[in-house]
Amino acid sequence: MIILMLFAFGSGQAAVSGVPEEAVGLWQFPDRGVWVQVNSDGSTFQCRHAPSGTLFTSKGIFVSPDIIEWQDIWDTDKVSVENGSLTLTGKWGSFSYRKAKDPLFEQCLASVSRR
Repeated sequence: MIILMLFAFGSGQAAVSGVPEEAVGLWQFPDRGVWVQVNSDGSTFQCRHAPSGTLFTSKGIFVSPDIIEWQDIWDTDKVSVENGSLTLTGKWGSFSYRKAKDPLFEQCLASVSRR
């Protein structure tokens, strides 16, 4: 009974936070060191590993129905998911990501734990 209750709660998290289920996951800008993680609880993380070696990161929060508010750098992005792509549109332009084929860059993971 407890297992069933935990499963039911866990599977409903996306609906509770307002994050569309299709947006949840690790996304990557094609052929670049740029990742966006969208979690079912509404927490988000973005990491960009520039060719110069500089690492740009920010945590954020998903605000229903379709906004990510970033703590640093990117301000606010409008989110849409179509045809298997996650598109973020904000002050820096519109960028489409695909489900990540590569794992999150190791230095990005280290950055998450420091924040």
